Amino acid sequence: MPLQTSLTVDSSDADRILARLRRIPTTVRGRLQEAANDLLVRMQVQGQPSHPYLPWATDTQRVAWFATDGFTLPLGPHTRPKGHKNMHDHYVRDDSRYVNGWTVEEYGDLGFVVENPLPSAIYVAGDATGQIPQTSIHQGRWPLFYKQIQIVYRSLPKLIRDAIERYLGYD
Repeated sequence: MPLQTSLTVDSSDADRILARLRRIPTTVRGRLQEAANDLLVRMQVQGQPSHPYLPWATDTQRVAWFATDGFTLPLGPHTRPKGHKNMHDHYVRDDSRYVNGWTVEEYGDLGFVVENPLPSAIYVAGDATGQIPQTSIHQGRWPLFYKQIQIVYRSLPKLIRDAIERYLGYD
């Protein structure tokens, strides 16, 4: 007597299975959006003030600092503002452009992009791959983009991480 089995699916079971399969993209999208928002919050952390006695990286940097009144005035001929007493009395540290520059935008059907369009952002946070580091003045003071991505990525379910790695060609 041959070994036999039969597999049948009731139509109500099939409908239930299809309904669950249709929810997968919504669930994945929701989880990726949570991860993108988590990364956004991590990157919007205010950096620590810099140490006041940092060495000059180059002599050109030192000359430019004094030529532009502490990098607060444009290069070229200029006059000091009226009532200006020293080079720091009109300078106020304002990191809000960098902190508020981080955004989350949709990318395709399921993806999200976390970015900061400021040209200086790459020097403050480094890049997403870890290939371009923070500049020395920002090291340890601001969250490193690559490290924050790794933390958020590890929090994703394994199924989603595997799908991302297949998409990027890491398998």
